[in-house]
Amino acid sequence: MPNSISRVSLVAAMAVCVSAWAGPATDFGALDSTFGSGGEARLTVAPFNQPAGAALVANDIVVQPDGKILLAGYAAASTSEWIVIRLNANGTYDSTFGTGQNGIAYIYTFGPADNQAASIALRPNGKILIGGTINDGNNGLVTAVVVQLNSDGSFDTTWGNNGQVYFTPAAGDATRARAIVLDTVDPYAFGTLYLVGQYTHGGSPTCNNFFYAGISPDGKTKVSNAYQASESCNVSESATSVAVQPGTGNVIVGGYSAFVSGSTRCSAISTVIVPSSVFPTAYLYTPWGSNGATSFTVNGAQFPNDFCDGMTITPGGSVFLAGHGTAATGSGTYQAAIIGWLDANGAVVSYGLGAQALTSFDYTETSLIVNDANTVNKLIVQPYGSLLLPAGYNNDSHNAPYAGDDFAFERFSVSSQNGVLRDSAFNNGAGVMLDWGSYHTPVSSYISNERVQSAAFDPQGRLIVAGYTSDSAGGTDIAVARFAPFDGIFKNGFETPSY
Repeated sequence: MPNSISRVSLVAAMAVCVSAWAGPATDFGALDSTFGSGGEARLTVAPFNQPAGAALVANDIVVQPDGKILLAGYAAASTSEWIVIRLNANGTYDSTFGTGQNGIAYIYTFGPADNQAASIALRPNGKILIGGTINDGNNGLVTAVVVQLNSDGSFDTTWGNNGQVYFTPAAGDATRARAIVLDTVDPYAFGTLYLVGQYTHGGSPTCNNFFYAGISPDGKTKVSNAYQASESCNVSESATSVAVQPGTGNVIVGGYSAFVSGSTRCSAISTVIVPSSVFPTAYLYTPWGSNGATSFTVNGAQFPNDFCDGMTITPGGSVFLAGHGTAATGSGTYQAAIIGWLDANGAVVSYGLGAQALTSFDYTETSLIVNDANTVNKLIVQPYGSLLLPAGYNNDSHNAPYAGDDFAFERFSVSSQNGVLRDSAFNNGAGVMLDWGSYHTPVSSYISNERVQSAAFDPQGRLIVAGYTSDSAGGTDIAVARFAPFDGIFKNGFETPSY
């Protein structure tokens, strides 16, 4: 195997519909009672100037070195607007941040429309980068945008064009942002920001492509390109995740694409993106994979219906993609969470006697029921253990008619001998589930649906998951939970790792 890793840790954090979760174990993150209320912080509409029934969603999370938590997402009633939230390490709003120093920064400059912040990154100097999509009031075009804020939540007007960089499409087309990442790997590109998402070519038929772009550290130079990952013009195609590969400095872009056989596959491309004022360029790195791209289905030709939303890269350059796909159970199918492992050169890893390192699973690990649903929205590596962590949701039919989505995470071990397997040392090899409300009962007036959108470790090794949960008025509240440190977070008691 070309990679140096022999055992990497994966933890799967998703939303799973179950009414209870297992008790604390030695290598299992119990809720951290010093955060929020018993480990949970629920952000309701009250401070957001939104009516009852509005949707509040956190799409991404980053943790500062001091333990404060930054969230990016949107608040929506008749229209939606970007919001950025900073919480203290104990889960309360940070009164030093935001428009009214209430912990919330509203970004209204785009005009009233369907605007959503998708991803967030933090510079070493405390500046905050947010990527998302707007409906540009100046031209009516759906447009990918990046904004840089000062550490107090105000616009950094020295960056880009008054703190903003637009990737305006051609007339009739659209650009959408799904993820951003700051380059902290390539010494020649420190501070460069990369953005990925979807480029839509208008007209008939409509074609969606992978969209990838770069912005110079000062925000003054940008470059972008699009790549057709599908075999032909298709709407089922989007880049969803991005990371910089150690060793090469290439920008790996993950997502999904469609093929003429009717299959939808997890896909990835390797790119070189240089937003230079002298010679800006963005192109496919063709020695990687097959002419710069690779794709796979986890459950073979019988169920070729895979979508990958999460991706992470190990220090050795291995790429892990995760999302959801169709799998068989009993007399029907269910939506399984999936993980695929690519080596540093873009090939699916083989292990043992030649099996491919592709796996599908259900977080509950009870008897599978037709129409159960699992997915992975975020995938991170636990540096010093044996695990990958995927994050997302599951809708479990076991509790019908009160089935809903719950937060959950799970940990997987990875090795060249056994591929990707549940880590039996973590919670007895089962997923950890978190239900935000007692709504799976006959007396309930509504069903609570909760979905993890993102996850991160804080400097003390505590896992923080963020997303949303249903409220009783028909809207959603932002939901954040923090767990006690797992075994394997630290090499020893004196070293704090960097995530």
